[in-house]
Amino acid sequence: MKYYFAMSIKRLLRAPTALIFNLVYPVFIVVVDGALSGHHMVDGKSWMNYNISAVIATGLIPMACIAFSMYAARQIGNGSVSRLNYFGVKTRWLMLADLLAQIVCATMGIALAMIVGWLWFKLKAPGAGYFFAYILQI
Repeated sequence: MKYYFAMSIKRLLRAPTALIFNLVYPVFIVVVDGALSGHHMVDGKSWMNYNISAVIATGLIPMACIAFSMYAARQIGNGSVSRLNYFGVKTRWLMLADLLAQIVCATMGIALAMIVGWLWFKLKAPGAGYFFAYILQI
């Protein structure tokens, strides 16, 4: 499984759609939403503190709907999964490793977007426990 996961990460980072939708797009959405909403204050906190989860979820919807499904469909469509299965590769583990690689890259994108929000918009995150609970909800 560890070998499949390392191979999946390597293949994922070669695909430009995965890099754009996993890492760049959530940061872009945070920057655009933060720039458009300005620095409104609600109860002494920036508006971005209340809006960050919705903004990051908006950035992750294309990843969930486009990036992984397109990647899996392309593998199935061009017959590479059946060829790998013919040569003895456990394609079930390979697909699971691909899914875990997408989740890891999406988590990196969320963390990067929150760091950008913290640096530019003075985002105050409540703690690591809330961050991991948010990741589990997605």
